[in-house]
Amino acid sequence: FDWLHDRLVEKFTILSVPPLPDKQYAGRYGEDFIEKRRERLEMWLNRVARHPVISKSVVFQHFLTCKDEKQWKTGKRRAEKDELVGSAFFLTVSRGPDIVTTTGDQEVEHFGRFVKSMDDNMLKLKARCQEHCEQHSGIFTREYQRLGLMFTKISETFALEEKSYAQPITEAFAQTGTTYDTVAKLYEEQPKNDLLPFLDVIREYLGILSTYPDIVEVHKDSSQKIQQCNKMKEEEKMADGDVQEITERGAVLTASALAEINHFHSERVIDLKAAMQNFLQEQISFHERVIDNLREALGKYDQC
Repeated sequence: FDWLHDRLVEKFTILSVPPLPDKQYAGRYGEDFIEKRRERLEMWLNRVARHPVISKSVVFQHFLTCKDEKQWKTGKRRAEKDELVGSAFFLTVSRGPDIVTTTGDQEVEHFGRFVKSMDDNMLKLKARCQEHCEQHSGIFTREYQRLGLMFTKISETFALEEKSYAQPITEAFAQTGTTYDTVAKLYEEQPKNDLLPFLDVIREYLGILSTYPDIVEVHKDSSQKIQQCNKMKEEEKMADGDVQEITERGAVLTASALAEINHFHSERVIDLKAAMQNFLQEQISFHERVIDNLREALGKYDQC
């Protein structure tokens, strides 16, 4: 995976190649490190496989399909000798006649500001979700356990008076104590259903966002180079044909950057819609389970 990631980053300087997931993971809620690592690597592969350009690259297809060791070594050497990497990659890219890039600089600059804002707020959301996870297994669980214990203590006190007509209220208080213990366990276990999967999405997107400042900078350097060339042309220090060639290369890079930006936004809408739907549905299911337990405890008092 490290080899594949390095090759993709080297080849596609204007495309977002997500960083690999961390090799260290502080698991919780019984999560197995190896299984969690496997899941995140699978997420990474799926992300790359959805990219319309990277997914079709020879090196990525080689990684996915090669099963023979000899064939693997041959393909590996070929990939490492690939000369069409970095800026040379754009020699293989052409710009369609209907693609206009006159506002490209402004659009890429605006995207850079968008990325900065999204990254800042995603970091804050990550911190809040992590804090909420800790509260679930900490203060929320403890408070419901303590409340349940108090109801149980009251039921034990009531049990000292062995009047038959008072037995139902004693049992009802005991049931309430048990119910709050159950609710405490629900709170303790809930993050693995909603917050932890949501955090996985946040971490993935923080990784993706981290790739874009370099892409924006590459585009900025290209734009500055074109401006310098035009100035040199005006000063008759560069031939018109050379300036046109560099300008066209810059237009290709801009078109590629804009296509990458559009791909990001399309993926963002799909991914975060699915993530929020899952998160909110799990939240609803959780509160419904809490309500069901409370309703059952309430029903015991109707028998008093």
